[in-house]
Amino acid sequence: MKHYDYEARLARIREQPHSTDWVATVFAVGILLLCIAIGLLGLLLPVLPGLLFLAFAALIAARLFPPFDKVLRRNRLFAPYLVQSENFGRLSWRGKIRFICWMTLKVVIDGFRMLFEGVRRLISYLSKD
Repeated sequence: MKHYDYEARLARIREQPHSTDWVATVFAVGILLLCIAIGLLGLLLPVLPGLLFLAFAALIAARLFPPFDKVLRRNRLFAPYLVQSENFGRLSWRGKIRFICWMTLKVVIDGFRMLFEGVRRLISYLSKD
């Protein structure tokens, strides 16, 4: 009987809205907008890594908006990042720093690969004439 009461109480606690949820959401939206702004600025200025900040913005937006999460999970470029970011909270600080460094390197390499692929396609399209 006591075990059932515990589960019922736990279910009621989970259903109750938390007063700090809106603060976390507003903070996440602020970080999302900041990442988008820096990412767009980084596309114009060669000093800032624009693709990196846009990728972080996409990961944050996937957490905030479930329909956008479904779209990114169907995308072959973003799906591995979403799977890796789900286990991020379980890592130690050293593991988190290592993960961020490797993720940054991977995003930069993938960005260059996409850029070279786009240039290759553009050159092949222009050479058809």
